[in-house]
Amino acid sequence: MKKCLLQVSDLFPNSIKRKRKFQVKIGVGREIMSEDEKFLLRTLSLIDLNIGKCRYKLANLAEDLCITERQLFRKIKAYTNTTPNNLIKEVKLQYALQLLRQRSYLTIKEVTTQIGYKNSGHFTKTFQEKFGKHPREFLNNL
Repeated sequence: MKKCLLQVSDLFPNSIKRKRKFQVKIGVGREIMSEDEKFLLRTLSLIDLNIGKCRYKLANLAEDLCITERQLFRKIKAYTNTTPNNLIKEVKLQYALQLLRQRSYLTIKEVTTQIGYKNSGHFTKTFQEKFGKHPREFLNNL
């Protein structure tokens, strides 16, 4: 989970500045997280927990967070400067990249299933747009 969070935070450098702004330091090295940061961590945890479910949508995420979809959109947009759908997609693509680099699975279809995509063609296209390489290149070159 921490690896995934670090990679997601790398995608949204502005969120790190906001995160630091909301943190309050107490004593030596103890930090208290703001409500916004707790919300973002809980959101990322839920996305991570349900990453393999292709039917896990924004409505499910909002329900799990006990807020409306509109509130979810506003909070995610304010904190990460992206939409909840893009956040979910980024988390899934980063996880797919990790699986491909670790050679955890032998085929693209297996990776596609693990990250909750129904269509491996759609996954391949999205992955290639994001990373500039076909997922097969990661399987073959590593």
